[in-house]
Amino acid sequence: MISRLLVSLVLSGALLMTGCSPLPQPPAQSVAAAREFEAEIRALPGVTKVVAEVDAVDEKDRPGEFYLRLVVTAARADDLATLPDLIAAVPSPTGLRLSSTLFVPKGPGVAAVTLENSREVERAAVLRALPMVDSVRMDPTSDSVQVASEIRVASAVAALRESGTLTSDPFDAVSVSWEGFDLNVSVSAAGPSDALIDYLEEARPRVDRISSVEPREQSPRPHLTVNASSPGVIARSLAALTGDETPGRPRTVFFVHSDTESITGYVGLPLGSAEPDDLALFEPTPAPIDEVARAAQVAADTELLTQFLLNSAEASGVPGTPEVFVGECSTGADGVQVQGTLLLPVFEYADSAEPAYKAVTRFWKASGLEHTEQATGTSIYSPSTVQRIEQATIRGTTEGVRITAMTTCLEQGK
Repeated sequence: MISRLLVSLVLSGALLMTGCSPLPQPPAQSVAAAREFEAEIRALPGVTKVVAEVDAVDEKDRPGEFYLRLVVTAARADDLATLPDLIAAVPSPTGLRLSSTLFVPKGPGVAAVTLENSREVERAAVLRALPMVDSVRMDPTSDSVQVASEIRVASAVAALRESGTLTSDPFDAVSVSWEGFDLNVSVSAAGPSDALIDYLEEARPRVDRISSVEPREQSPRPHLTVNASSPGVIARSLAALTGDETPGRPRTVFFVHSDTESITGYVGLPLGSAEPDDLALFEPTPAPIDEVARAAQVAADTELLTQFLLNSAEASGVPGTPEVFVGECSTGADGVQVQGTLLLPVFEYADSAEPAYKAVTRFWKASGLEHTEQATGTSIYSPSTVQRIEQATIRGTTEGVRITAMTTCLEQGK
């Protein structure tokens, strides 16, 4: 007994001296709900392994906040076709943001696939069947493949473009990494240029790292980062490179680094040149507004959202009347958006709102919505496959269960 007391005092003193405190533990009901959720996922056909853990969001800056981390391993390569939808149809525990990862093993003629908070199954299926691809990874911010070190850059780019997975959207890209070499090239329908592709291949043996990134919405200029022992040599060769200019596309910026030196420039322009005024190339020219088509889309969206809310009420087993209206876009964009609310007076029919809440979210997941965010008691769902529904939210109140939903913003000129 004395020895246990001494150990306790020593540990307490150590925590005080280091300024540390015990890590916050997740609520017992959240852990229990995670165990039930894990059991439901494990029972699905095609699941060979599953782990569901309640983890801290950020121990330092957001103490006391937790999320549910789900990791599932499929039994066979064929399970890619069915398992993502089966998992999505299982309602996740209320009040916990879900972060899910699905591992699908390789099979005859297809590579292994990792889906992280993603249900881009069709694109993953095409990418994993490309002969040069060793593995595929899909997540909300990027889709990527890994290839063997001997694959040429031009061959990888050509295979992706010929696969039919890349759209004309300038921000739609797939990243390629090379096994055993720190080389990463993001590929879109428009870039990189043939000249830059040839340069990347030629530079591979002479540098430590290369990263070529296509335009993104938050960073619309393509950029190239190179780590090399002689930055000046690489920078001068990039400044002198010709043939990288592509009509309707901003010029590529490059960053060349070593441990002691860093050089920035623009491909094909003399070192020291000012940033080109070409980012407006990605700003679309507003098309004439077709008022008839616009009115038809608003009417269709109104009908769609009304039916979505009615179906949500039907799924819950509690009657409710949707309120649907046309308002400004929630994003601040210049346009209109159909929005709606629905109150389910659950407590007039039951003592607990939990069954109705779960029934609604189960219906949403089966319809192609995913739980993407948790904010002050409100669960936010966003589309993965469902069309035109931009977002839906659900929360419990003293009156019952309140639901909101909105369709995709119909911007001016689109």
